[in-house]
Amino acid sequence: MDQEREINNILLGTAVCFKSELELLELGELISNRIFGGLHFGGLDDHICEEIPAIYIDESILGFQVILYGFREEHYCLDFSLYLSSPRMVGKDILNYDFINNGFREHMKFILKQIPELDVMDE
Repeated sequence: MDQEREINNILLGTAVCFKSELELLELGELISNRIFGGLHFGGLDDHICEEIPAIYIDESILGFQVILYGFREEHYCLDFSLYLSSPRMVGKDILNYDFINNGFREHMKFILKQIPELDVMDE
């Protein structure tokens, strides 16, 4: 596989998991108001995660798709995904994807830990 094709569609992103007594839609509203300026989580009927209840913010945030999924009293995950579609956007020799994903996950865990209704898992 040539380098240009290998760089296309590389996923940057992460998921942060937590427990909460709140229902999925309540969590979406809470997280949206605290972190995303009130952008609406919707799409519950779209079944984007097959059998797992999931909602998402329709607008991308800095290019990331944001999905909240899971079950009450078990655990939820807030997922951030970004696909880089142009090889000109990044070069393998200058970007360490694991470093970025891990750093982003730690940053999001820190932000979510500020919300008392969430019990963020340290995984």
